[in-house]
Amino acid sequence: MDESQYTDMLKVAIDASLEAGQLSMEYFLKKDKGVKLKKDLSPVTEADKMVGALITERLLETGLNLINEEGEIPEYEVRKNWGAFWVIDPIDGTKEFIRGHNDFTVNIALVIGRRVKLGVIYAPALGELYYGAAPLGAYKHTVKGHVIGKQDILNDRFRIFACKEIDGITIVASRFHLDYKTMQFIRQIRKNSSKVDVLQRGSSLKFCLMAEGLASLYPRFSRIKEWDIAAGHAIAEAAGCYVSQIDGCSPIFYNSKSLKTPLYIVANSEYTVKKWVVI
Repeated sequence: MDESQYTDMLKVAIDASLEAGQLSMEYFLKKDKGVKLKKDLSPVTEADKMVGALITERLLETGLNLINEEGEIPEYEVRKNWGAFWVIDPIDGTKEFIRGHNDFTVNIALVIGRRVKLGVIYAPALGELYYGAAPLGAYKHTVKGHVIGKQDILNDRFRIFACKEIDGITIVASRFHLDYKTMQFIRQIRKNSSKVDVLQRGSSLKFCLMAEGLASLYPRFSRIKEWDIAAGHAIAEAAGCYVSQIDGCSPIFYNSKSLKTPLYIVANSEYTVKKWVVI
């Protein structure tokens, strides 16, 4: 794909995310969010399903296949040879959404040849839209109202970059999944640095903190699903972050049979990984 094709795909994904954000806010403001449990006992709401259906309808107009967390996911034999396809998480941070926290997001990503190439993350309750693609860079837009012209967004935006020079080390961690291995990682870093801060955020906004240059490292020591990280991965890399498996060198591939991610690390540079990460 050339830059104009990436731009066209971004416009579609941005428009879908804004519509999805508007719909998600209608459910977010309700007291009863229609919470149920999936087979794996994770929560799902009526909003997850309705927002997923809306995004699916919009993105299928591009003629590409799609993986939707809350939809019917094709068997591996069907999807293993897909060249390009969308990956969506209608509401990432369902726990935040249920508890009335603002940092839930709408995630849309485009995967080509098993590598993520484009991502859009919209946090409707915060009015923050992030998007990026490798050849175009990464951007942030403050949304006033949820339905806005795509052209306005592509004109009224500012570019974001991973910050290479941060005083000390700032580590991003999950609000609800701060596990033992992550704590051990933080303790190890603190042994070698006099200034270590920890930022805890929900959903894919952890990737956005990295992309904005507000943090140095974001490690993940448990496997999650590809739709949880695809959009953030694309935006972080477009901003200049270094993203790899937890070994600090192996790339992350998508459309695996299980659709589970490897353990991974996001850093503001490859140098940061080599200097600080000892797995």
